[in-house]
Amino acid sequence: MNSTPSTTTPPFIIEHRQVEQEKRNFVPEAKLLLAPALRTSGLLTELPDTAARPLLTLLSFLTPNGDIHPTIHEIAEALGIAAGSVRDFMEPLTQLHWQGAPLAIPLLRESGMDGYMLSPKAAVHVHKLVLDAHLEATMEPAPEPLGYVPAGREAIVAASRAKYARPRAEVEREIEEALGHDPREADTTPEGEARRRLYSLGVPRDEIESLLTEHSAQEALQQLDWLPLRGAKSPARFVVAAVRGHYEPPAGYPSPELASADDPSLVDVATTVEVSEDLPDIRWDLQ
Repeated sequence: MNSTPSTTTPPFIIEHRQVEQEKRNFVPEAKLLLAPALRTSGLLTELPDTAARPLLTLLSFLTPNGDIHPTIHEIAEALGIAAGSVRDFMEPLTQLHWQGAPLAIPLLRESGMDGYMLSPKAAVHVHKLVLDAHLEATMEPAPEPLGYVPAGREAIVAASRAKYARPRAEVEREIEEALGHDPREADTTPEGEARRRLYSLGVPRDEIESLLTEHSAQEALQQLDWLPLRGAKSPARFVVAAVRGHYEPPAGYPSPELASADDPSLVDVATTVEVSEDLPDIRWDLQ
């Protein structure tokens, strides 16, 4: 379909606006204007209904830089149709010629992101410097500056954290308790280590609590270090009895009072085993 224009003036005007910001910076902006040529050129007369909607769709993709070249997928998403239906939808517009060229031109890209663009002959580009966007939009002077400086993002985040945030250690402790864990087992102190090692042997937590209340963590750790040399049949019961009974070191192993870091002259106890059958009657309900 071809139209015979009565004038060469394009029917659309793309106004490139440079909106002045603080510190003499400019933000790009574009507006689409309809020129009288849309009517006087004969384009409006020749524009079929089937091409009107594709034309409006295409024009709606004007970017702040004044470009109009949406992809097929962008058009499909805007219209809520399948990408495979876009070509049929746009065909009436690509078949409509104005000034010797299709009003919509298909764009074939190597990336496969094919799309459409408005014919360069259909629009004229003009530039406009906007020094006071508020005055232009409202015909009123811009409001007076605020008497205070709005808080920045960092200040807002800091205030929010100060009011609502909680220390990480406190939150992690609550999570451990909710999962049924004793948060003290995660401590890097001797007591924390003693709790972890006792629990890994199968000593119930209430027994651990009682044991470490009555005896020091160092005593428990010492008996845990000696435990592999005891040959105990029930390591959990034995280590509890050893701590409570202040068991002596295994045979051939010097007591802590005699051991010296400067003179660690210990005998070979790799094969020394001491098994005590005289264990107190410790019974735990593991249910």
